[in-house]
Amino acid sequence: MIGGGDGLGLRDGGPLAILFSLAFIVVGSLTFVLDFDRAEEMARAGVPEVEAWRIAFGLLVGLVWLYLEILRLLSYFRDE
Repeated sequence: MIGGGDGLGLRDGGPLAILFSLAFIVVGSLTFVLDFDRAEEMARAGVPEVEAWRIAFGLLVGLVWLYLEILRLLSYFRDE
């Protein structure tokens, strides 16, 4: 939030934040299924290889998103 508040508490480390992180990790994992399915469809359809960067970019974005969400989830359990 602009005033420095915690908003709805979705990123404060509480039970709701943990559930949201787990949900985002599941969604991030499922994007890989869609990306690999799309790559197979493109290969079967004979799409030119110059279009492969689109699939690679989608995989990279999904990987970074999943990595950040896993780190965020682990940070909730960090001892301070």
